[in-house]
Amino acid sequence: MVMTMQSFPPSSSRARMLAADCGIASAFAVVVWAYSLSYDGGVDVDSRVVHAWQGPELVFPVLTVLLVAVRRLRPWLVLVGLFAVDWVDRWLQVSSEPFGVAMGLFTVAGLRPRRQAVIAGAVALAVLVASMPLIGRTGRGAWTCGLVYAFGWFAGIAVRTLEQSRWAMLRLVAEARAERRSAQRAQERAALALEVHDVLSNSLAVILRLSEVARRRLRSDPDSSERALDDVVRLARDGMAEVRRFVATAEPETTTDLGTLTMRMRAVGMPLTVTVEGEPRDRRLAATVHRVVQEALTNVLRHARPTRVEVVVRWAADGGVSLRVANDGVQPGGNREGRGTRGMAERIARAGGSISIGPSGAPGTWAVAAEVPGSPRIGRSEEHVDERAVTR
Repeated sequence: MVMTMQSFPPSSSRARMLAADCGIASAFAVVVWAYSLSYDGGVDVDSRVVHAWQGPELVFPVLTVLLVAVRRLRPWLVLVGLFAVDWVDRWLQVSSEPFGVAMGLFTVAGLRPRRQAVIAGAVALAVLVASMPLIGRTGRGAWTCGLVYAFGWFAGIAVRTLEQSRWAMLRLVAEARAERRSAQRAQERAALALEVHDVLSNSLAVILRLSEVARRRLRSDPDSSERALDDVVRLARDGMAEVRRFVATAEPETTTDLGTLTMRMRAVGMPLTVTVEGEPRDRRLAATVHRVVQEALTNVLRHARPTRVEVVVRWAADGGVSLRVANDGVQPGGNREGRGTRGMAERIARAGGSISIGPSGAPGTWAVAAEVPGSPRIGRSEEHVDERAVTR
């Protein structure tokens, strides 16, 4: 089989984040440069000659801009680095600007839990107070830095609150859709039960009565018994034909299109990248993969707040498949096994494969990884589903 690559990334979330951070860093560099122009070589408090960065001193603004550019990769580490650059800058009595630390506080407050944001604010206040006696920061400078730090911190809190509200709204939308699907399935089951009753009950009742008549007349009236048995055979055949017709009508249509699922998830704001390699050989296995990916993405939407979600599906030449759904938005308490997790395990187990669900790779990453070897055994009975197929 010819292996093909199929992907659905109209825009990579990682590339967008990198482009946004580079743009912010560029704008920040302009702000720092404009701020440095206010240092005109005059004499400040304590006879300190104030001037803009010159020569080797340019390393300070360059380091600050670089740290701002990578701030979302390691927020706490970047914040410590920005504090260090600010202290060395001020200790050497070169130009000092408060915006780098403010950007670090904005990032920690915007990306980390509220407790960490409070700790970052307290650390910034302590460092600011300590800088006055230790590195000679003036009272006016401390007030200026404090106001800029506070603006960055509160802005980060506001951004995080808005983001949490957005994800809460998306979860509500997902839950409402799930409830509608559940209600629809309940109605379908009720209609199915009624249809099965209508199809089978009359035929079975007549067959039972004719069988009783044929049994009673077997010796006394063989001809009548034979006619009754003929009627039984005819009714049984008609009933089987009706059941086949009903099953053909009621059998759900299998869905295998990951492109539609991808667009639906992106439409509600999920930063999703999907890559598919190869082509499926078994439509039923493709439907199983689609259902597992759909459930994994639904769990991400309901229980996580990721900045990156990646789906990789690789079809092998022998008909096997491996899939991985990973996100970086793990939330505490999000590893409880529910009906969806159990459903994914049962689907993969019926296909003869194995699945693992849990932390994976980099810290804060959660992944659903499954593998089904070639010649899949779709359709195994439920009793062969082993709970040990799920590993954590």
